[in-house]
Amino acid sequence: MSSYDELLEENIKLKSEIEQLKKEIAALKSHVSATDNKKQINSHSININSTLEEKIKLYRSLFHGRNDVFALRWDNESKNTCGYKPYCINEWKHGICNKSEVKCSDCDFRKYKSLEDKDIIDHLSGQKTIGLYPHECHHIAAFTFEKVMKAAKAKYVLGLTF
Repeated sequence: MSSYDELLEENIKLKSEIEQLKKEIAALKSHVSATDNKKQINSHSININSTLEEKIKLYRSLFHGRNDVFALRWDNESKNTCGYKPYCINEWKHGICNKSEVKCSDCDFRKYKSLEDKDIIDHLSGQKTIGLYPHECHHIAAFTFEKVMKAAKAKYVLGLTF
């Protein structure tokens, strides 16, 4: 093998390693963020009069997932189907998104939206329904807040909804 071929092979290996390290960094950042949000909030003290910040903090302490991407629920009423998809900032943007011809997973312009407090507010107020993706190393599955609300005692979640 020539030295050029060896360098090319090494370059490919290094690029692959860089991509893997980027994924690990994102997972660790998300984990650190989730850990920071675990500051003790007494769910008994959250009620309808609690501040928005307190409600968001409680939500983040109860539901952990990746912060670099989240799922958004979609509904197709004509086909009576629904599901979740990663929230892409560029979806349907003219000149960028060509969703009718290219699958999202194959799109060179896909850019996932990070989970922000505004998204949680929109979720809790019913403006949109979000789902969380698990950290690679954790055992949670993507789920929505509503599924847990049904199982939780009303006195704990009453103050969360608006």
